[in-house]
Amino acid sequence: MTERPTVNSTQETAVPRGEPASAPTSDELGAWLILALQPLVFLLANALFLERSQRASSFELIRTAYTFNTVVFPALLTISGTYGLYRSLRGRRNGALLRGAAAVLLAGFLCVGARVYAGHIEPRRLVLRTVRIQTGKVDRPIRLLHISDVQSDKVGGHEERAFARMRELQPDIIIHTGDLLQPVRPATLRTELPKIAALLDVLNPPGGVFGVYGDTDEWIHLLRPAIVGSLTMLESQETTVSLNHSRVRIFGLSLPQSRGWENVHDAVEAWLSRSQPGDFTVLLGHSPDYILDVEDLPIDLCLAGHTHGGQVRVPLLGPVMTLSRLPKSWARGFRVVGTTRLNVSAGIGNEHSAELPDLGVNCPPEMTLIEIRPAG
Repeated sequence: MTERPTVNSTQETAVPRGEPASAPTSDELGAWLILALQPLVFLLANALFLERSQRASSFELIRTAYTFNTVVFPALLTISGTYGLYRSLRGRRNGALLRGAAAVLLAGFLCVGARVYAGHIEPRRLVLRTVRIQTGKVDRPIRLLHISDVQSDKVGGHEERAFARMRELQPDIIIHTGDLLQPVRPATLRTELPKIAALLDVLNPPGGVFGVYGDTDEWIHLLRPAIVGSLTMLESQETTVSLNHSRVRIFGLSLPQSRGWENVHDAVEAWLSRSQPGDFTVLLGHSPDYILDVEDLPIDLCLAGHTHGGQVRVPLLGPVMTLSRLPKSWARGFRVVGTTRLNVSAGIGNEHSAELPDLGVNCPPEMTLIEIRPAG
């Protein structure tokens, strides 16, 4: 028998594979490049804004940055995202490019949404804070309403709703800590002052309405009215109000005094020396900086505004800008400082320097009802 030779052979099994992806076309590469440039444009522009802001605070710069990030940049995102969609759908369908373009378009819509919220929702979301103080200087409760920075660019629905809310609260006394109007063209002081005076006229709390001049009240100050509507202006002046068998002594600082530019300590000390031991004393100034000069004095309550609470408050970081020497955490709210108490109001209105539009983030407009109650 003849043995056949054994032949070892290896058979290779062909594994079917998908078609290799074709290289992106020049049009697709161009679309990817445009999409990839958008984050770079955002970072470079905002780095420039931030660098300039370190050298000088400017509301015009804030307006430019706000307009770029919520108008110009979303327009760029919309154009580039639309172009990416067009290129991804034209001819063959490129799934990766389609998803990238959709993400860019979504980012553009979010930027526009941020402007809608910050410019039209947050600045109209008026809130009420309540603070309670116990003291042996009053026999019956007194409701003091602290308002500040109405700062209207044009008196309208927001102000009307705010003043209607004030009337509903039925306070015994109302105190406004400056910045009543800030007209933006075509509105003027001549057109807006009568409107705000008419709103003030209908408040009529039993103890009256008192206030001080703020930064935006310079034109009102030139007219030097002692009263705007029912608002009695106190400029380094004092008054006494009898309420519920108790005496409330009020001293209103001038704008320079509130900033600490003039001698505040001696003026306040002299005012306190003229007060009776049982008087509940209230010191008011536009800027809260004055508290640094009087925190050792036995004042029952200090009130201020000016900071707008920062107006833009970043979570975990707090207010971006307060224009105050105080710690940023003091830009809004009630606290004990030294031997006195301080309430800083975020205000009812917004800053409109350089025609800055309404803008608020995590800092709604507010008013504070301070309930002064008998001890025990």
